[in-house]
Amino acid sequence: MKGRILPLFVWIVGGLMLFAQENASKPIMVILPFSAVTEYQEETKTLEKLIAAYVIQEGQFTLALPGETGEVPKTQGESLDSPSDRSQLESLFSAQYIITGSVGKLGNKVILTLERIKLSDGQKITVSGRYATFEELLSHLSPLLEQLVWIEKKASPSGSETKEPITEELLIGSWWGDRGIEMVRLFSGGKGQAILTSGAKMELSYSIQPQGVKIWQSSPNQDRFYHPVPYKVAQQLVDIARPMEWEFTIYEGGKLKGIKRTTAVRYEGETIIEIIHGSIREAEWTKIGR
Repeated sequence: MKGRILPLFVWIVGGLMLFAQENASKPIMVILPFSAVTEYQEETKTLEKLIAAYVIQEGQFTLALPGETGEVPKTQGESLDSPSDRSQLESLFSAQYIITGSVGKLGNKVILTLERIKLSDGQKITVSGRYATFEELLSHLSPLLEQLVWIEKKASPSGSETKEPITEELLIGSWWGDRGIEMVRLFSGGKGQAILTSGAKMELSYSIQPQGVKIWQSSPNQDRFYHPVPYKVAQQLVDIARPMEWEFTIYEGGKLKGIKRTTAVRYEGETIIEIIHGSIREAEWTKIGR
């Protein structure tokens, strides 16, 4: 394993060298120390550094790096004895986003959970994975990290078309949905229904918010929601998967544009290998009638 980690530290050093070039106008992020079972305490410190390097390399945030000890800044009456202590505390209070994480074990599997929290409104993105070894965790880290920075990475659509505020009057009607959805009908009063490509019907609810509209699955999971995954995998997802959510912030040219948040799964045959809650991808709905 040490042989594998050495090249990763080269990447870390390269990433940290970019820190001085960060634009102060970018959102400030703090990575808090992760919790870990005793067996993986040292490896988790490496993991924290890898995530810090990834955030810096992506260039979407100004990363407030922790002190050399990696400790949370002293608070609640503890003495702030050094400029470093005060700097860490200032970084934490000025942060707009924080990343927390935990490494645990379930049977013989290593469980990683990461969470990004937007402090202004408490919005959370949570991703997790289950791995045979810590080495496998490191080799599959990038897809999880992409989820944590996805919203910040996506540029707004060009202003070539007129953007309209999202209102209930605009929402009511029929829509072509995103991947896996044949049609959506939205009604007055915050209700709707989706017809999936599998033929299943999914009840929806929606709420108009200052930044756009949030639409979410309001009916219980069904195995047909996860077509075309194998039937036994779909049956497991009925109990595991979180309700699907859409967040649309743009309406232009008859289209709602935003993201879909769902539960992603990696499987072999009929066995689930990895679950990623809060998986995010682009979503676009096109209005086709009232």
